[in-house]
Amino acid sequence: MTLASVPGTPVDAPESDDAITNTRQIRVTYDTVTDNGGSPILSYELQMGSLRLRDFETISGVDPQTLQLFFTVTRNVEKGKTYTFRYRAINAVGAGGWSPVQNINAATIPMAPPRPVYVSSTNTSITVSFSFSTDNGGSKIIRHRLYRDIGNLGSAITSEEVTYDGASSVFTINGLTAGFKYRIQFAAENSYGESARSRTLTLAASELPDIPDAPEIDWTLSSKTSLYIRWNPVDDPASPIVGYIL
Repeated sequence: MTLASVPGTPVDAPESDDAITNTRQIRVTYDTVTDNGGSPILSYELQMGSLRLRDFETISGVDPQTLQLFFTVTRNVEKGKTYTFRYRAINAVGAGGWSPVQNINAATIPMAPPRPVYVSSTNTSITVSFSFSTDNGGSKIIRHRLYRDIGNLGSAITSEEVTYDGASSVFTINGLTAGFKYRIQFAAENSYGESARSRTLTLAASELPDIPDAPEIDWTLSSKTSLYIRWNPVDDPASPIVGYIL
């Protein structure tokens, strides 16, 4: 006759379900324990603690028992705070050993950063500046990413500027085609993934128009109540002039 024993110790630590975990809740998932000790597993006990104290408290699997392999923590969760988790299996003989401990941060992807801002341009380059996301989602922002299209205003904005270092507040996009209009987007990334893109900035690869000559008053067409003003046109740069501001 073989006597049953407690279940085996889980090999892997519990994990965060990042599709559910955010700044207000944490979804913890864990694996079945294949070694039941010779007696059916009745429940999986999950404990949660703080990062510094490891003051574990049972949050699922004891009263009542459950074979559910996930649990969502919705109470006492603070944005950006890291919590520790471990679990074990229970059969009729008793509880097995604890799994390795997993640290899980109450966080999500960052908020989208603001739209990039025009700084300068040439016929083959566009320089833009950035303001960074004001909400990191509870997890430190690792880098920022810069995207553009191919300059036809119709293709998807999928070309990433891989030479951008992810941290600078100003960047020059080189190798552009004169006169083409490019759509530019910016995104932030933390350990939970990439934010939504910023609003789109559309710019042409072009020099700015030359400074025009001073306007002149045509007195022959002016009157006591109006002035007729004329000026010489300015040659179009790579991107055609669309109007004048007086």
